[in-house]
Amino acid sequence: MKFIRIFLLILIIIGTGLLLTQKIWVPKFVNIILKNNTQQEQPINDGTTKIAFPEGGETFIPGQTYTLKWSYGPNPLDIFLIDTSLRKYGASVSLSDRVYRITNTGSYEYTFPKNLKDGIYQFRIGNVISNNFKVTSTLK
Repeated sequence: MKFIRIFLLILIIIGTGLLLTQKIWVPKFVNIILKNNTQQEQPINDGTTKIAFPEGGETFIPGQTYTLKWSYGPNPLDIFLIDTSLRKYGASVSLSDRVYRITNTGSYEYTFPKNLKDGIYQFRIGNVISNNFKVTSTLK
């Protein structure tokens, strides 16, 4: 019981010390967090993302892996697979797959979902949308 009282007293002293000195350590701590976050969000280059592959018009097979390629853009960046079939019904975008916060190396080994329906798709890589390409489970 005496140990618990001593332990609680130590916690109270530490907590009081942190409260009394928060004007000193909190701004430094916040600056460190913001500085690390800002560094990660810096673009590789000041240019916008330029997609090199797919160029548009390609045909891809569900379940297969392809190397997406681009230049510039934010770091990290997100990749979205966009199903264009719902646009005719007024939907602006239908995301079929999402890959979040990948390190921007200029390429990514992307595997199309196996259960992806045949159709016309686009990628959004970083802040740019690719040209249309086809996904089909049967090559003709």
